Amino acid sequence: MNSINLKGKFALSAVTAAFAIIAIISCSSARADAITEWNQNAQQGQAKRPHHGWSNIGPGAPGVSAKVAVDPGGSGTIYVGSIGGGVRKSTDNGVNWSTVNSGLNGTAVYSLAIDALAPNTIYAGVFTPLPPGTTDLAHAGGVFKSTDGGANWALLTSTAETIPLSLTADPGTSGVVFMGGLGGFIIWTKDGGTNWKRVFSGTSPVTSIVIDPFDSYTGYYTVYASTLSGLLLLETADMGASWKVTSISTLPPKALWGVAMDPTDDHILYVATNTDGVWRGRRSTQGQEGGFNHDGAETGVVCRNDFGSGHLRRSRIDVEGS
Repeated sequence: MNSINLKGKFALSAVTAAFAIIAIISCSSARADAITEWNQNAQQGQAKRPHHGWSNIGPGAPGVSAKVAVDPGGSGTIYVGSIGGGVRKSTDNGVNWSTVNSGLNGTAVYSLAIDALAPNTIYAGVFTPLPPGTTDLAHAGGVFKSTDGGANWALLTSTAETIPLSLTADPGTSGVVFMGGLGGFIIWTKDGGTNWKRVFSGTSPVTSIVIDPFDSYTGYYTVYASTLSGLLLLETADMGASWKVTSISTLPPKALWGVAMDPTDDHILYVATNTDGVWRGRRSTQGQEGGFNHDGAETGVVCRNDFGSGHLRRSRIDVEGS
């Protein structure tokens, strides 16, 4: 399939309060099962999370809003998106920043993904707000790709006229990318963006996608997607020829802004809600129930985006195992 018809009228609500996005660079090693129970325990979670403080590493206004993309190879390269400033890049762990927007059709960047096996390849989800009364989405945005570390960008034409709220690249296979849109759909590509296939069609904006990294090596794919109405589980056992999509009904209905997988325990997921904090969940195995609470078991670097201030903050959090 060379193109996907994703035309339509979209309206993007104004954000009236600051929000935080937590990005955890992770690699896990077991296949996912169902999530059977969710709960929250903020007080316990806070008690188990001694941290060493936050430091401001830039890059400054305009505000950072897109998911942070970090080179998993440890080169110190960081990409961040912004509303009005496009893509900014640092190659020294945030000490210095430069703007890398050549070829982007607009400077409102809502999502980013980096190819783990070819880290000079980056994908950016761009949307340019249209003037009031305008319905022509020909130049509204889409997914842009760079193969030279952000120096130059080109539109992936099959994604034109879309608003890509979320992008995720497969950590185990180069060229595999999932995109979630404001219109409630999820599409994916296996050839670096030339061809895209629709995986899911819904009505609620898809805010974040995470891939179980172990599955990409086995030929299976287990994917979780957060939406503004809840969490989805997408599975395929035939390399994407067919997909099973399940709504995780055991999580109370919530507007979710992000989903992440624990880097030290592949059975644990985290979801960020709009007004009710971060929820933690354990995927069940052999029918055993797990739970979602606030007392995770990870050690790693956590990045927080201050929407509006334009500053990226970083901290190392040391947490006891569960």
